[in-house]
Amino acid sequence: MNDSAPPTAGSGPEASNSAQAGSALEKHVQGLLAKRESGGSSEGTGNSPSRDFKTKESQGNTPLAGGTTSLPSCVRAGIGRTGTPPLAIDQHAPYKGGTAFLVVLPNEDDPKRVDAYVVDPSCVRNEGSGPGEVLTRHSYIRR
Repeated sequence: MNDSAPPTAGSGPEASNSAQAGSALEKHVQGLLAKRESGGSSEGTGNSPSRDFKTKESQGNTPLAGGTTSLPSCVRAGIGRTGTPPLAIDQHAPYKGGTAFLVVLPNEDDPKRVDAYVVDPSCVRNEGSGPGEVLTRHSYIRR
């Protein structure tokens, strides 16, 4: 008798890499929310849940000037939720070897959850290029 089951769809190295990436994103989202709720700076520290992620707070004439409730219009258009102010934003979130906009919004159906959108930032650099491309979207429980 063989106790090991054959591999199924969603298993193996690709699924493992995807799960690790999702886990890192979830830790980053939870870290942003924890800092927001504690009233702390949004700059990443060595005490953050994931040392690999650094959060940049909007400063000066950047597209996010005005705090975490302001987004470049192309990022907001890509997400498609124009009436909901973000809970947290990281304009330099690491994503697949580069950076992207990470936008955390309240979940529309469950107040105990948040939705995390990772958006390609090229629309900000190329003004007038249309809505930003949503690279991935995940929903997480608020902790």
